[in-house]
Amino acid sequence: MALGILITAVVCLFAFATNYLMLRVAGFDINYSDTMHYYFPRYGWSVSMACFIVNFYVGLIIFFQVLSQSLYPIILYATGIDKPIEMITNWSAFSLSYTCLILMGIVLLMTAPRNTTYVQKVNAFGVVFTIIFLGFVLTIGIKSMASTDFYYSEEAYDEAKTSAPETYAAFIPMAASKFTPLMGILGGGFYFHNMSLSMVQNAEHPDKNTRNIGIGFVLVFMTYSMIGITGVYGFTGQSFARFNPSVDLIKENCLNMFAADDKVAAFIRTCIFCQLLCVTTLFFGLLRSQILLLCQGLTEGIEFA
Repeated sequence: MALGILITAVVCLFAFATNYLMLRVAGFDINYSDTMHYYFPRYGWSVSMACFIVNFYVGLIIFFQVLSQSLYPIILYATGIDKPIEMITNWSAFSLSYTCLILMGIVLLMTAPRNTTYVQKVNAFGVVFTIIFLGFVLTIGIKSMASTDFYYSEEAYDEAKTSAPETYAAFIPMAASKFTPLMGILGGGFYFHNMSLSMVQNAEHPDKNTRNIGIGFVLVFMTYSMIGITGVYGFTGQSFARFNPSVDLIKENCLNMFAADDKVAAFIRTCIFCQLLCVTTLFFGLLRSQILLLCQGLTEGIEFA
């Protein structure tokens, strides 16, 4: 857990530093492609644009995965299908595979219009969905703290299981080797660079842009850390003993530890789905514009001042 917080802090600092440098280089440019037009020759600009496009895919892949894992149990709950939530490829019956196709159709329909300002208005409610999820994880964490004895070393955990079997004991490692999924998620979670240009240009007090962006990154770090800490305590608690989280670890999507017919989990999944669907739509729209700029630059050439 301590290693996870440290990694989150390091990624936050790195993301803020690179975002700050990008804003300094871009100056008054609203689109970073204009900045690259100025500083790079044609092929250097093309490589830079391609790197931005690939980086967008990091966030989109993560969001699409979470969206499909949220939509699948939502459909099971809505249709009353009584089956366990299995995140496997299975074309012989309704499964996550068909859910991915349904989700792709939804995203394509939402990104079909060129003007996606309606999505931005809906996305304004994303703060509400985030607060709901944060409150949910905090509640789970507090309940588990009241009913579970937590240990932070394997020796103490093994001793507690043998000496006091009547109480439920859980092991929380301070550091572990399986931290690569966290780094992959944070790579997209702190990605704000391209979108920050337009926000900075429309800011009411441009002289405070650096401070405001820094506060934003700190708040994101605090949110991630709060959810991470309370989530570790919550989902290793006695309520989830059947998953043996002290040995097999918490599932990458903690909501998969709830049954498909759980009403509270279905509501939380719906909130997350609505929030990420709007963000994914905006990302697809931005990705489309970047790809079109790259294609135009390669086929028609670029004129430099």
